[in-house]
Amino acid sequence: MKMSTLRDQSAPVLYGLVVLFVLAMGGFGSIFSSTTSDKGNSENCDPERFVACSDNENISITVEEYFQRYLNNPDFYHSRANPFGPNSPYSATDKQLDTLNALNQVWSTLINQKVNNQFISDLELITEDPNENSPHLDEVIDFIKNYPNFNPTYKTELEVLGLFVVDSTFNQILYEASVDNGLLYSKLNEAFALTFPQQDMQIRAQGSSRWNNWFSTMKRQLASVKLNYIINSTQSLSKMELKDQLLLEQGNYDFDYLTYSLANIEVEVSDDELNSYYNSIKDDKSYNLKKGTRRVIEFVKWDLSGLDDSQVDSVKKLAKDFRKSARRNGFSTAVEKNNTFSMVKEVTLSNEFSLSGSGLGTQTKNSDGGSIPFYNIIGAGRKVIEFAFTNEIGEIKLMNIDSDRNNDKGFNDIGVFHIKEEIEEGYASLEESGIKDKLIREIEFSKKCEVAKNEFKNMMNSYNEFLSELTDEDIESFDPLSYWIENDENASQNILFRNHKGTINDFMLSFISTDLRNTIITIPEIKGFILSLSEGLDMTMNPIDNESIAIFRMNELADLSMLDLTLYKNNELERLNNTQSSLFLEDQKETANIKDNRTLVIY
Repeated sequence: MKMSTLRDQSAPVLYGLVVLFVLAMGGFGSIFSSTTSDKGNSENCDPERFVACSDNENISITVEEYFQRYLNNPDFYHSRANPFGPNSPYSATDKQLDTLNALNQVWSTLINQKVNNQFISDLELITEDPNENSPHLDEVIDFIKNYPNFNPTYKTELEVLGLFVVDSTFNQILYEASVDNGLLYSKLNEAFALTFPQQDMQIRAQGSSRWNNWFSTMKRQLASVKLNYIINSTQSLSKMELKDQLLLEQGNYDFDYLTYSLANIEVEVSDDELNSYYNSIKDDKSYNLKKGTRRVIEFVKWDLSGLDDSQVDSVKKLAKDFRKSARRNGFSTAVEKNNTFSMVKEVTLSNEFSLSGSGLGTQTKNSDGGSIPFYNIIGAGRKVIEFAFTNEIGEIKLMNIDSDRNNDKGFNDIGVFHIKEEIEEGYASLEESGIKDKLIREIEFSKKCEVAKNEFKNMMNSYNEFLSELTDEDIESFDPLSYWIENDENASQNILFRNHKGTINDFMLSFISTDLRNTIITIPEIKGFILSLSEGLDMTMNPIDNESIAIFRMNELADLSMLDLTLYKNNELERLNNTQSSLFLEDQKETANIKDNRTLVIY
């Protein structure tokens, strides 16, 4: 859901939220905070100091805090990046790429937290230490009293410290009493110092205490609860949206659909059609054809796996001799005069923070014809990317390449790499893109649909002629459409007559092969079309899967009076409230105008 969509559906309080946030982030720094080159911004972002910069300095992420956040709990971020474990089929090929995946989780966490904190600060939702004159005193005390129920980790720590435990069970009444009489804070600090003296010393060396750390967490959580309430309370749904969604999910329809097969239609795609179609979709992000500056790397490599120390030393000498020859006589000449290496390759690399390929390109063919990155050849990807984009054209370097894996994906190579040339920013060529066959299938599908529509239309004209010859008595005694399809030789061979009784969503789920269909008409468009049908035969022809086009005859519309719209609205709002805040905050990243430095920071 984009910010504009949410704003259109929201109460006036959200307008204030958005205006306040845009002011704070959009360059009006003199009102809320000062944005200086020292803090970095979207134009001036030093990769040696910042992983990300924003026009709002409070959103910028320093290299130090980025890696410190990761190092504080690397297992947590690795588990988020790959919940199936390091040896699962979904894990990266080497540990360096595993770490990149984990660091991406750090990036997402930090950005979300900083955007969230900016809202909290601007709206003054967080309170300083409460005192007897504080307007927030009562709500803060109530939150502290209920915090063991909000945060089981806090409750577990109190139990480990032996606080407020009766008969091995945490006693909420004793805990609340300690909050009322002001003893909780000193009791927690004293018990923590006795139980964890080393950690207590570290915390105090930082000028804090265990209670202060917990209280800071409580304040942030309380402020987040208030922020989520404000955002969620602005959510609204129009009656029209609710009705349509309810009908899609629960409305029982009865309709026939007549399908015309594309299987026997033959079409050809010319080079001009292919090139024209390529130009029409090359800016579509889903095709991923737009490329930044790329560099062509050529390299040779030797395999060190399973070699003893003396053999490894011998191979390393061969690699050094090759490097010396390449620097003296040129890389191509060294390749011609040296045949000791196990492989020579040329690859085109991009400095993209792509976690699936990490800029390594997709130039190795699988047995199924698909393309994969050169993991099994050049290994630790970012190391090669760093070399390619931080050195001048013509640079030659010897590098060890180790996947850090002890399974069948593992490799241990040494290679000599040469930066051959640079390719300016632009689009991947049709051949280089690897999607030529995909584009041909999409064009063929579109052309087949057009041919099928004409043929189908001609057949349905025959049906209209048949219908005009029937009497009213005939029409009442049998179904003319099904009768015509069964008894007309041409129609029976080409048209399938089917019926659906149930919801529109269930109908859409009955089609599996739809990737080509989606290039012409989307699922929401088909759903909207069926919702708009009146009873009777509609001659509009649309593809409903990859193999056929269809027309619909609505026999019976869903009865909205049989559905509980009020109950559905309550359930839908409750569901939206669970995700609304995260969706809203996610969209605010666009407003922050964040400069992403991850491809420039040395990992």
